[in-house]
Amino acid sequence: MNAKITILQPIFEALILFMTAGNEIVSIEQPSAPLSFYQFALPTTQTRSSNAVRNPGLFMVLEKCFQTGDDEMCISILKIVLEIYMKDKMNYFILEKHYPFYLFVDTMASKGSLVQHKVLEVVEFIMRSLNFIPCNELTAIKVHLREAFASGRFNQCNVYLKFLFGIIALNVHVKDAFRELLHLDEFIRMVQTGIQGPDEGDPEKKLTLQLALDLIVASTKGNVVNAQFVTENFEMSIIKTIFSSGDADLTNSTTTLIRHLLFLAKNEQLFSSLLQLLFSDPGNLPINMIILKIFVSALLESHKVRVMFRRSGGYICLMALFLHHENALVYTPNSDMETISENSLQILVYIAQIFKVLTISMRFEPSSAKHFLTEVIQTAIRGAIC
Repeated sequence: MNAKITILQPIFEALILFMTAGNEIVSIEQPSAPLSFYQFALPTTQTRSSNAVRNPGLFMVLEKCFQTGDDEMCISILKIVLEIYMKDKMNYFILEKHYPFYLFVDTMASKGSLVQHKVLEVVEFIMRSLNFIPCNELTAIKVHLREAFASGRFNQCNVYLKFLFGIIALNVHVKDAFRELLHLDEFIRMVQTGIQGPDEGDPEKKLTLQLALDLIVASTKGNVVNAQFVTENFEMSIIKTIFSSGDADLTNSTTTLIRHLLFLAKNEQLFSSLLQLLFSDPGNLPINMIILKIFVSALLESHKVRVMFRRSGGYICLMALFLHHENALVYTPNSDMETISENSLQILVYIAQIFKVLTISMRFEPSSAKHFLTEVIQTAIRGAIC
């Protein structure tokens, strides 16, 4: 602690005493609820606690010192702010009317990394201790995230993304807040622009894209509205680009995301889009194998998925994949039957995967089996692989 902080520390401690001085009852109004799905209410709007803030105007001193102070000063200020919030749960709401903590969050990007971490720590405390979702603070963090990504400060992006990932478990409504406050839209935009942008081999950028994608996955898990939002806004071309990139981590996260979306789908939109990917490039075995494996996993677990797969034209698509390889395994009498080329082996594995999707899609589904028998000529299958 430098000399300036040592001198100011007793003054700051005196400020806390003056802020809470008195014994009169403190009354506040219930905080507004900007999130329609989360009607937050304080258990009480009155307190006579000796730890409650009664002179909020003195908090301006801390706010001004934070705006103009160096990093060490700012950290000391934030410790005092946190101490005030911890003294009484109403203090955050008492001060919110006059000197909201949003003012600290709004200017934290101009401070050092230690100060930013401390600001995020206070926001996390507000959410954890008060069970409150501070919309203004979270919106400011989203703005900082967007600006950091646009300017290529990926290490700073990762700090914000890790924080946002950590607060999901603090409140069941955080996932909905991400959608309403447009964080989810920002995650999608980051992945789509980052994947399409030049790949400079920057590990920090790769981590940023991975964290943004993982946040999309976490936000859609068990949340139907978020799943529909992502389905409508996540471009299929980006999914194809990720599958083509050869990045195992991004591919695994994307397959998990698609499985979540399939399970929670309200209609056949995603099914049709995935089938269109298969239709559009039937000879692209690596990408098509990934999509077929996703279908296998989802079809195994859900009756709804099996029904939607049939309704979206899944069987027609699978037959088209068969027919595309109609002459791929032509028998040549003079060939060495003991040797199978690598290409032929890949095609055999691919065809086996198509059969697997066919079989599982009809599992416990008499209507699907009947549809397949009446709509698909069995000789077409034999002709496709002979």
